[in-house]
Amino acid sequence: MQQTPRYLRAFAAVAIVAGLWPVWASAQPSGELRGHNAEPLAVDTAARAAPLPEGPNYEKYAEGLYARRVFRTVNPTEEYSVEVWALLIGPGKKTAEVTFPGAATLLVRSGRAVITTRDAKRELGLGASLLVPEGQKVSIVNLDAERPVSIRAVIMKGL
Repeated sequence: MQQTPRYLRAFAAVAIVAGLWPVWASAQPSGELRGHNAEPLAVDTAARAAPLPEGPNYEKYAEGLYARRVFRTVNPTEEYSVEVWALLIGPGKKTAEVTFPGAATLLVRSGRAVITTRDAKRELGLGASLLVPEGQKVSIVNLDAERPVSIRAVIMKGL
């Protein structure tokens, strides 16, 4: 029987914990997000013009998609990195196709969206999640004409 690689087990654990991140971060007395790294995000720069911001400000990542990095860490042996992003899609908007810089678990935090990948087109609501393999293009449609969709993305990339 083949054993699951350590980095996949770590990815699954981080994906589960990512849902608890906002609770932990808001509990910090100083209001700071701890443990993030300030180095620039290594992503295909053709997809966007500026580095992904950290902190409360979202910036345009692609047409119709706004993002910010909440957390980033690299494991001690520098085999992989894990990032947590906050994504927003405006009311009634559709995003351009995007590729994340690694395998991603998308967790819908508010609203309803149709997420399309090469393999599937799925309608997801609050609490639903979807795994996007590394290198696969994704587009998202917000089904609500009045409220934005909030999605948490946990992205894991081998170094």
